[in-house]
Amino acid sequence: MGKQPAAGQKKTKEAIAKAAQAKKGGKKKWTKGKAKDKVNHAVFIEKKNVESIINNPSKVGKVLTVSTVVEKLKVNGSLARQLMRTMADRKLVEKVAKNGNQWVYSVIGGVKEDKTAAPAAAGGKKQQQSKKGAAADKEEVQA
Repeated sequence: MGKQPAAGQKKTKEAIAKAAQAKKGGKKKWTKGKAKDKVNHAVFIEKKNVESIINNPSKVGKVLTVSTVVEKLKVNGSLARQLMRTMADRKLVEKVAKNGNQWVYSVIGGVKEDKTAAPAAAGGKKQQQSKKGAAADKEEVQA
């Protein structure tokens, strides 16, 4: 607890200032406060770029949300919402869910990459049947 001055003495201003400086770092900080880098997203898009983006929604991915469009195309949120509305009006994407500010759309027709990958994956292995299913098939063959 520190020494207290005798009853008749008061602390001087210098003593008080010295005690305040000697105090450990002050209040405890609960986080280090890592700051995100400031991103510079586009606020305007040229008309030719808009048409190429809208006509190829699979470029963004299978599922479109405002945040995915912002992240992939480097545009601001209001522009991303406008692009999504335009794609929905042209029937290129369909609404899966819209709740408040969370919009979820899926690409109609799928992503082009998935069409090429699906036949290669499916052709390699035979599908296994359960024992009951195999027994039922044998009975049908014998009958």
